[in-house]
Amino acid sequence: NRSLFVVIQAALILFGFPCMVLAWRERMGRMGHMGLIGRLSRDPLTFLAAALISIMVVISLLYACAPAVESDELRYHLAPLFTWLHDGRIHYLPHQAFSNFPMLGEMLYLLAFQTFSLTSPFFAGAAKLIHLSFLPVAMAQIALLTHRILRPARRRDSESSTSPFLAAASFVLIPCVPILAAWGFIDLFMVSYFLGFVYLAGRALRRPRRASGTLIGLVAGGAIAVKYSMLPLLGLLGLVWLLFLFLAPACRRQAPRLVAAAAFAALLFGGPWHLRNFLWTGNPFY
Repeated sequence: NRSLFVVIQAALILFGFPCMVLAWRERMGRMGHMGLIGRLSRDPLTFLAAALISIMVVISLLYACAPAVESDELRYHLAPLFTWLHDGRIHYLPHQAFSNFPMLGEMLYLLAFQTFSLTSPFFAGAAKLIHLSFLPVAMAQIALLTHRILRPARRRDSESSTSPFLAAASFVLIPCVPILAAWGFIDLFMVSYFLGFVYLAGRALRRPRRASGTLIGLVAGGAIAVKYSMLPLLGLLGLVWLLFLFLAPACRRQAPRLVAAAAFAALLFGGPWHLRNFLWTGNPFY
């Protein structure tokens, strides 16, 4: 079981990096079959961004190997899981308010905890590493969004393909990002779902016939199933997206299909946590 956990963890950490080099690969495709190291030596900005990303990820990884000491990490994200594992079931905890929050992200931790004893020093470490594994995913999404936004300018500016790497580096250089990534929190799950919604919803406006409303709904539902703060933010962005869908002539015909599929998928994926809270506390937004 522990070997399986290590394999899954390695796969999660490596998942984001192929997406991060999308813009780089397309640029290399236009400029010939030149080795990556040779190209990095000719593009100092990209080399600097890659070096900064690597350094910050390594620092965050080392910090993730330290014992869990952050208050919210222990009381909010891990304590309910410990209690449920000890009791052998997920149930209402009247004296643990945090346990009534949406806990989609913590379910990943609960799955990993099945491979360790409750007294194992790796118990909290598994959560920290899983959360850290979404740092490259978030950076990949930021790089991909930057690449798509600057795509028209790329034809006029040959250096614009460096911008996705600079955007990813700027994100990981925010002081709280590498610190928070090394804690057993859920914020990077929330960021990944949110950026996924922004990217997919934006793509749907450009290519509505090829867009998947179900996939858009899944990432939106995932965000609200991770943290309550996504409800007002995604609600506002969803209304803006809905407005653009029905106002744009190219999207108007596909709008009902996209909206219906997205709403159903979001309700199906994010709704169970709020239904649980309603049944346990009488309030879906406890």
